[in-house]
Amino acid sequence: VLFAIGIIDDKINAPAWLKFFIQIISCCLFILISNNYIVLDFLFPNIHFISFLSTLFFMLSIINAINFIDGLDGLASSLSIITLVSLSLLLETFLHVNLIFILIGATFAFLINNIRPAYVFLGDSGSYILGYSVGVFSVFFLSNQEADLTGIFYLLLIVGIPVIDIVYVLATRLIKNKRIYIADKKHLHHQML
Repeated sequence: VLFAIGIIDDKINAPAWLKFFIQIISCCLFILISNNYIVLDFLFPNIHFISFLSTLFFMLSIINAINFIDGLDGLASSLSIITLVSLSLLLETFLHVNLIFILIGATFAFLINNIRPAYVFLGDSGSYILGYSVGVFSVFFLSNQEADLTGIFYLLLIVGIPVIDIVYVLATRLIKNKRIYIADKKHLHHQML
């Protein structure tokens, strides 16, 4: 579903509300079907709705953070590879690790032609899939009750790079009273350039 709306947006520039609505539907489907949550029982014991909302917010943040950071050749895909490698070291489920390795291999194959000068681009379809995948595997890790604080800190540090960018950009747009979904050159990678 996310790939389809990404392709539509890459071709005809879909409205922001429609893209966000499809992202919400996709994340809700994952959460409800897999029954994996970021459990916040230490803050809100036995309130599953809060865990559902926090998982949804986390996944939406990751999807849009990867999409936002896709502004330079190879940046989003290389950061996604670093995050996926980190997740493969943290996850203990054999199936999840194998799926991550397949995604890493596909992203490496893409990255070969995405390094400057790029011949192919992620577009919204590719960045949505990478962001969704990173979000899904992060939720698989964070929903594990046995996860230690070192692993959680490490994961949040790696996933935090695109999240820091999205927070910075949204805060800048809100302070300057601009629409948050209109693209600009205020991302961290633009500032570094």
